[in-house]
Amino acid sequence: MSRKTYRFTLVMRMAATAAWLALAIVLGYGVFWLSKNSGQPYGLWVEYYGGEQFNTPLARRAELQVSKNYGRGHPAFGVPKDRFSDRWTGWLLVPETAEYAFCAFSDDGVRLYLDDRVVIDSWQLGENRAHGNVRLEAGYHALRIEHFNAGRQAFLYVEWCGGPIPSSSPLGIPYVRKQRPKP
Repeated sequence: MSRKTYRFTLVMRMAATAAWLALAIVLGYGVFWLSKNSGQPYGLWVEYYGGEQFNTPLARRAELQVSKNYGRGHPAFGVPKDRFSDRWTGWLLVPETAEYAFCAFSDDGVRLYLDDRVVIDSWQLGENRAHGNVRLEAGYHALRIEHFNAGRQAFLYVEWCGGPIPSSSPLGIPYVRKQRPKP
């Protein structure tokens, strides 16, 4: 093989490797802080941590609704199957002033905050259902959901109803946004 051919082959291999790496970054495979939904305004940010008390940040991605069944698998690339915590943040658009009910079904603990007020606080081991009611004014409200998994299977589902929201609707688009829209 001539020196020119060898150099061309080496350059082509490097280009192919760079292309695969770029594709992995675009698709969010194993890359910290990227998500397939990152560019959309709808949804919530989810940050995953090692440890049950938000110890070590490991990954961040966007999700369209709070409905995850991790089973016995990893919640995100680089996050352990057991002993992790996740924090969902964003804005909830309340369509009209009314009393709203929130229900969380999780394994293990879960907390739900609206405008930094606790609506659900069920920080305990095992499967649990937790409910909370709150009167909300129409408009945007800061939303934060915290969840941890101590081991074995993990899941988190949050539903809401009230006002024009039908019974037991998943908390998700079009009522959640990653950032508060400018007035």
